Amino acid sequence: MQIVNQFGRYIQSKDSLQIAHISSSNMAIALAYLNADSLQILGNQFNDLFAHSWLEKNYQYVPQVDIRSSFAMVYGYFIAKDTTGMVKCGTDHYQLIKLNGTWKVFEFSETVYDECKTIKGKNQELKEINKTLNTWHGLAAVGDTSYFDYFAEGSFYLGTDPKEVWSIEAFKNFALPYFRRGSAWSFKNKSRNVHLGDYGHYAWFDEKLDTWMGLCRGTGVMEKQVDGWRIKHYSLTVLVPNSKIKEYVKMINPQ
Repeated sequence: MQIVNQFGRYIQSKDSLQIAHISSSNMAIALAYLNADSLQILGNQFNDLFAHSWLEKNYQYVPQVDIRSSFAMVYGYFIAKDTTGMVKCGTDHYQLIKLNGTWKVFEFSETVYDECKTIKGKNQELKEINKTLNTWHGLAAVGDTSYFDYFAEGSFYLGTDPKEVWSIEAFKNFALPYFRRGSAWSFKNKSRNVHLGDYGHYAWFDEKLDTWMGLCRGTGVMEKQVDGWRIKHYSLTVLVPNSKIKEYVKMINPQ
C-alpha cells in the first residue's frame, strides 16, 4: 500500500520523476468513464495522468490487496471531487511486480462511474445487513422457505445442540418439516451489533434474540454477493446468566 499511496500523491503533485521511480518503464495506463450504455476511454498515456486530476480523492474502504509471490493486485472504491467541485465515484486498479526486492507499478487503471449510487457507503451497507437479517428471521416465523435463499453457497448453521453442525443442505433437510407446518420458529431481535470488514465484502454480527427457548445469541458472518448480503456462517446459543450457571451445569452433567 505504500507504493499505491505514493503513486496517488505523485499524480496529484504532477511529479513525473517520482512516478517513474516507482513504476515500470512500460507501465500500462487506462483512464475510463463508465455509464449505463458504454465504456469510454479518456486516456492511456503517461501524460494523461496529469491532465486528469482530482481536487480530492478518498477510498470508501481500505483498498483490497492480493499478493501472489512477486505479483500483487490492489483495487479500491473511491469518492472524488473534480476541479469544478463535482463529486464522482469510481474504482482504482493497480498491478505490481517485485523486481530486485522493490515493488513497481506496471498497470494502473481508473474507472469513473456515471452514478455514485453504484458504490454504497458503510452506513448504507449496515442498514442493508440489518434489513436482510430482520427479513430472514421473519420468513421463518411464517414458514416461508425462501428463508434458505439467504444462505451463501457452502454456508454452515450451528444449532444449540452439540451435534447440530450443519451444512446448509443438511440444515435445510432438518428444518423443512418445521416450515411445512406454517411457522418454523419465531426469533425476535432485541439488539444487534454489526461490523463491516475493511474491504466491504464481509461482515460479522452478534444479536440477542427472544425465542421459545428464552434469550439466545446468534452470531454470524455475511458475504456480499451480486444480489445482496448472504449468510456464510450462523451459530445459535442459549444464554445462561452467571447466577444460574451452577444449576445449569448440574442439569446437563448429572453425577
